[in-house]
Amino acid sequence: MGGADTYCLLTGNRYQHGVHTLVDQIRDTWLERIDEIPRPSEELLQKLFYNQEDVQDSKNFVIITPYERMASGDVVVLDGFDHPPPAAPSPHNVTAIFHVVPGNNPDLADYRSSANPNVHYTVSSYGATRIITFSAWRILVGRFPKYHWPSILYSICKHRPAYLEGVQQGPTARIREQFANWVRVADFEEEIARRESDPVEQPSEEEDDWYSDYHKAWYRLLMSKDKTTEQIVEEAWLGKGNMYCFVRPDRFPVAETHLYPALLKIDATNQPRTLAPLPNLTSLPLDIYHYLCSTFLTPKSVLTLVSLNRHLRSLLLPNVDALVHKCLTKLQPYYLPIADAPCPNGDGEIKWWRDKWKKHDISAGADGREHSNIPWMQYARACSKSTSMKNRKRIWGIVDQVERIARERALLH
Repeated sequence: MGGADTYCLLTGNRYQHGVHTLVDQIRDTWLERIDEIPRPSEELLQKLFYNQEDVQDSKNFVIITPYERMASGDVVVLDGFDHPPPAAPSPHNVTAIFHVVPGNNPDLADYRSSANPNVHYTVSSYGATRIITFSAWRILVGRFPKYHWPSILYSICKHRPAYLEGVQQGPTARIREQFANWVRVADFEEEIARRESDPVEQPSEEEDDWYSDYHKAWYRLLMSKDKTTEQIVEEAWLGKGNMYCFVRPDRFPVAETHLYPALLKIDATNQPRTLAPLPNLTSLPLDIYHYLCSTFLTPKSVLTLVSLNRHLRSLLLPNVDALVHKCLTKLQPYYLPIADAPCPNGDGEIKWWRDKWKKHDISAGADGREHSNIPWMQYARACSKSTSMKNRKRIWGIVDQVERIARERALLH
């Protein structure tokens, strides 16, 4: 079979055809055996659909490609298969091109400009170009804006096109085949290995060629009798299914924040004490708690601290949002927007952030890192259940790896 899929250099993702790309591949498990085995309800399957924003984000690319500047000043993109990569990638021979989307035949390297459909680019895992999802690119250059990332990335992967040597992308690394094997994003290896080693679990002869072990594992999850529908859906998105990896990573859970109730305040002076106060902990000045929270504690740990006893609760609860804000700023910055990345629509995250908070009559500040009057504890709890934020955290970690490798190879100049 000719052609092949192309994968994002940073995230390892491949673009999605539609909201049910992954579900369609899971459906293959039972479609050819539709009269032989039961199948999950359509109601359940629809809870595993992505949304159109995820699909559109997956198709919005940046390509990094060699180029040549002519004497006339015109730039010629050297994206063809016959163009060897530059021996010494630099800003003078490698550039980034934005607003690139799949063309009519992307599996045959056909991509085009979304601004001008008549402009086409040759994009392949084996050609001269490299491809990156725009939302991941914005995280990279927004975090480390001083460097020329097109040439740096090209230097890291020039000996092995389409791979960043030494970078662990996580679950998406498993889907990379000639054509994306979406079902392999799940963490089913241990279950598959256990079933292979257990004589009781061995498949019957007619089951032995029944699609891949991953298809079967997905089927078992969706047909699980000991889980509720809600538990199956959560396991698929945020658990072993790892479906979060294909959610766009810049949809901060602003609306979801208001689904979490605020912590109840108490008056410690009017409440009976069942435990003696902890003098070595409750006697600390408030600024010490701010220091501890911004240096060592996650929002979950702050919640635990506030819950230790009534005295701490009455002391810290009025300041809990400020404490959690410090946690997020220093320890979990991936839950906050990038204010201004050096690329087209570089302020897109902060604009979206401010607009969504404004709809709840909350001023979010200029750069997303100001304390403002956001209910930070509730927001942090919403982030912990957000598929978008979990994917953002994954990409944040990939970007950390890339920056470290570039620094170790003395490419940051």
